[in-house]
Amino acid sequence: MYASMDEVETVHLYVVRETPKQPYIVLPLLFGLLCLLGIAGVTLYSAQHPHYEHRQLSIPAIPLSVKTFTAEASIIPTGIKTYPATYATS
Repeated sequence: MYASMDEVETVHLYVVRETPKQPYIVLPLLFGLLCLLGIAGVTLYSAQHPHYEHRQLSIPAIPLSVKTFTAEASIIPTGIKTYPATYATS
């Protein structure tokens, strides 16, 4: 082990707090106000100048006839298999 023979020196450190920066308030509020004014302007303009498009479509009706389908197949019984009921357990 090595021991240091230097003299002990006292260092005084002073910390001064800076005032925190204030967030920008004017620019976001101005941008929000401009957006609201734009929305209000578009709403008022579209209320005064509505745009409707009327069209009449004619679609021919085609009556469909009733169709009945039948199928015949023979069924061969193979027997009956039953399983007795049991109680549930855990």
